[in-house]
Amino acid sequence: LQRLHVLSLEGVLAMIHSLARRFGSNGSNNDDADQDNVEDADDLKGVTSEESKRIMRNRRHKQDLMRAAKHFNAKGYKALKYIEGLGLINDAEDPSEIVRFLKTSPGLDKKAVGEMLGGSKALQQKVMKSYIRSFKFPFPKTPPYVSLEEQNSPKQPR
Repeated sequence: LQRLHVLSLEGVLAMIHSLARRFGSNGSNNDDADQDNVEDADDLKGVTSEESKRIMRNRRHKQDLMRAAKHFNAKGYKALKYIEGLGLINDAEDPSEIVRFLKTSPGLDKKAVGEMLGGSKALQQKVMKSYIRSFKFPFPKTPPYVSLEEQNSPKQPR
């Protein structure tokens, strides 16, 4: 039982240490990029230069994905230029780029994705068609909606 207490205490101390590093000793939130870079450098002690660059690139990419998802969830269609600015899509007018973002980005709200795919603007319609085409259906030559209609309609005698 004492061993369990020691492990629990170590876990609590690790969380407190992490919070203290994140929020600083004065209790204010330090979200500055410089502060994050210092923390990241502390986390990467003993890692080679190439590995640290790769890790830092991955962290920045994940942070960009989180920002993009938050922005997309709040603004929907209007967030595409912002997402393009982050470098997550190459062209905010290219349906295939938007579909790739919608399918691979974590944290997107299903309602926001649905509003994007169900919108009435020309680009939204193109994105919807591209999104449907991006799935591998077992009936490749027939559009899915036609196959489903044929399966559900009563057979006409000849």
